[in-house]
Amino acid sequence: MTFDLQRARQETPGCEDVLHFNNAGAALMPQPVLDATTGHLQLEAQIGGYEAEERAHDAIEHVYDAAATLIGCSRDEIATIENATRAWDMAFYSIPFGPGDRILTAVAEYASNYIAYLQVAQRTGATVEAIPNDEHGQISIEALRNAMAGLSIRWQPWARLPARPVSFTWWMPANQLGKCPSM
Repeated sequence: MTFDLQRARQETPGCEDVLHFNNAGAALMPQPVLDATTGHLQLEAQIGGYEAEERAHDAIEHVYDAAATLIGCSRDEIATIENATRAWDMAFYSIPFGPGDRILTAVAEYASNYIAYLQVAQRTGATVEAIPNDEHGQISIEALRNAMAGLSIRWQPWARLPARPVSFTWWMPANQLGKCPSM
């Protein structure tokens, strides 16, 4: 599957007026998304929310098949959640942490995620460890490697670091994370 950048720009009205880099939080909507969203809201206004959902049922169900095809999995491996924070919470709180487990995080973690780490640590006996930053103010890959060295891992490691924390102007060195042991 190839990505047609020119078509994407043509279908996204906001591209004519701004250079928008906040795609992780709220990207500019392409016209088909804007049309589907406003069309559904108009339908809800005319017949009611539950009735509109019932009419849109087949299209909503198709999302699972389309997403599965896009990323190469089966539809039962797809979940749609109302926002990224809620999706992250659901995934994180499902991990069976216990005494002796370590939750490694960045100094510049989102506050809501750090609160979740602390809650899980208090409830399960796991510990939370903030990996220090390097001389550039990003997570130290060397410190992360050292923290992970020799770990006895009960399940596949799960890393979650903010690509660009909200209150900071730098980016995480995500290309280096995959070079850490067991990741």
